[in-house]
Amino acid sequence: GDPAAELASYEEARDLTENLIVTGRGSNEIRLTLAQSLNYIGFELASRGRPDEGLDAARRALAIVEELADANSSVTQVQDALSGCHFAIGYFLAEIGRLDEGIAAYQKAVAIKQKQADANPSVTKFQDDLAKQYNNIANALSRTGKLREALVSLHRAVAIWQKAADDNPAVTSLQNNLAFGLNGIADLLIQTGQSTEALEALTKARPILQRLADVDPSGFRSTRNLALNYTHTGELLLKMGKPVDAITWFDKALVIQQRLAETFPGVTELERGLAESLTTIGWNLWRGGMPAEALARYRREQAAWQRLLDADPANPSYRERLANCETNSAAALIAVGRPGEARAACERAIALREAQVKAFPAVPGNHQGLAETLLRFGQVRRASGDLVGAASDWRRAGAIY
Repeated sequence: GDPAAELASYEEARDLTENLIVTGRGSNEIRLTLAQSLNYIGFELASRGRPDEGLDAARRALAIVEELADANSSVTQVQDALSGCHFAIGYFLAEIGRLDEGIAAYQKAVAIKQKQADANPSVTKFQDDLAKQYNNIANALSRTGKLREALVSLHRAVAIWQKAADDNPAVTSLQNNLAFGLNGIADLLIQTGQSTEALEALTKARPILQRLADVDPSGFRSTRNLALNYTHTGELLLKMGKPVDAITWFDKALVIQQRLAETFPGVTELERGLAESLTTIGWNLWRGGMPAEALARYRREQAAWQRLLDADPANPSYRERLANCETNSAAALIAVGRPGEARAACERAIALREAQVKAFPAVPGNHQGLAETLLRFGQVRRASGDLVGAASDWRRAGAIY
């Protein structure tokens, strides 16, 4: 859908519920709706490169729910909302780089869900929610480089999903979540060099996802997870010294992502999923010493991010990702002996980075991104014999650092 329209609808819901509360017509349900609207607004803002504003919205939501929880501590909806607020705060803290604080917030969400799950062991929703919170902690831990700890948390999530899926074989969402968790375990095992165990996890997840995709081809979440499984398999085979097999799996993943994006053209999540898959695959091929193959994927990635940016020009994350793609393309172009095209790619990347800095001058990462791109441009200029231009770019970069 239209991201701007979605944000506007959440803001409208916020304004309506706030007005009801101010005029004395705000029931507990209305207050919970306000808190939910604030969290949704936060996620929309974060998707547009403004996680700090998202954090402010989530903290407002938490204050509302905590006040309700003081008088309604046994109400399930209030506890769900309280857990949701802690999750949102954890997510936004992680997005702005405050990972330890983010993990602490996630742990508060886990404590609430653990209490609900322990008190209601037969309620599938509570088990599923608890597993999701352990998965969130694993994601945050992996971003801090604590891969072993992340694996422990993700194994807990998968164990919960496995039991819930075994107890409820007809619930496809649980099957999908189980396979999703196995994909995540494989990803962490690949990063820690445990290839055999990673292959086992991927092999276990794949038939689950294939079965779900066969039953419901339009159920794009399980189909996307199948594509992710293929991508991880390709990544693993590349590390195992099997580049031809790796490319086969990478291309199978891209076929799925491309088909989903074309089948559901209005779903931004799927177009972004295609772009992100191309990013991952291109980068893995580049690291695997195949610049020509990486460049082919970068070209497709560039087109995908450009479509997203054209559809939502105010979204800084698309501009950021497009700039990254242009910079990566420049490196691949140099490697295959096309310095003129590499220079053009760097110029496009610099224009995008400068636009980011102009639009969001207070974000340090935007300045750092511009500096890194200038350093790459300097390398491109030097490779083409333009030493004066290279020195100029490096001086600009140095001034930013």
